Amino acid sequence: MNAARSQRRRRAPAPTAEAGEHAGPMAADVTELRALVARLPERQRLAVFLRYYADLDYAAIGTALGIGTGTVSATLAAGLRSLRRMAEEVEL
Repeated sequence: MNAARSQRRRRAPAPTAEAGEHAGPMAADVTELRALVARLPERQRLAVFLRYYADLDYAAIGTALGIGTGTVSATLAAGLRSLRRMAEEVEL
C-alpha cells in the first residue's frame, strides 16, 4: 500500500504557478512570514533560512555558521519558538 502511494506521488505532476496566481490569501501569509523571519536575530534567521529554504541538514548548517550541531538544533528551536510567538501576535 505505501509503495503504491509513493509511486503515485512520484508520478504526480508538480504544481505550477502562473504569474498572477501569487495574489491572494496565501501570498499575504508568505509575505508576512518573510517579514517575521527578517525580525529574528541574525543567527536564528540564518539557521532558519539554511534549514527551511536551502534545505541543509544540521551538520551543513553548523559548518556554514561555524557552530556545532547541538547549537544548530537549539538555535532552530529558539527561532521557531520566536516565529510562533510573533505569528500569534499578528494573528498569522
